[in-house]
Amino acid sequence: MDSSIFKGMIGNAALLLSLSFVYEIRHIIPAKYNKLIPYLNGLLISILCVGVMLLPIELTPGLFFDTRTIMMGVAAAIFGGVPTIIAVAITVAYRIHIGGVGMWMGVLTIVSAAAIGLLWRRYILNRKRQNVWLSAYLMGFAIHLAMLACTQVLPWPLSMQTLGQIALPVMLIYPVATVIMSLLLIWQRERKE
Repeated sequence: MDSSIFKGMIGNAALLLSLSFVYEIRHIIPAKYNKLIPYLNGLLISILCVGVMLLPIELTPGLFFDTRTIMMGVAAAIFGGVPTIIAVAITVAYRIHIGGVGMWMGVLTIVSAAAIGLLWRRYILNRKRQNVWLSAYLMGFAIHLAMLACTQVLPWPLSMQTLGQIALPVMLIYPVATVIMSLLLIWQRERKE
């Protein structure tokens, strides 16, 4: 296993902290503009996702890995439907623009991470106050298991090679980063309430 993949994933995950600044925006904007906040959040989350995608780990030309799955899943769970739809649309458009052999895998991972995040928000986050860290870990685990499953849309030998390279670092680092980001944003929300 390549240690540069571990280092790249950890460095990329550090960029996720900027998501907490997006959450703070709602408390800066005057109350009369509250209806615009979901749209602004969606735009800002999109910018962060594209920013993360500009600093990828490139396994082969056109096949990139970054922390957009964490950002998209956590953003969906915390910010809700409207910001998530905006972020998915812009992030998918950018991933299609990049192109390459991993384009469809990238699109599928964006959509699946957002869908899992929205399901987590609807069925777990707002109902279960105990063991939030465990449910966040399970959300991260599910998102990244789906991400690994998406490698199967790659051409045959490349899909197995990619899965072998990224499976261990993704499943060790990304669910933990998902927990950290989720708890940080939940803590921010509870502090403001």
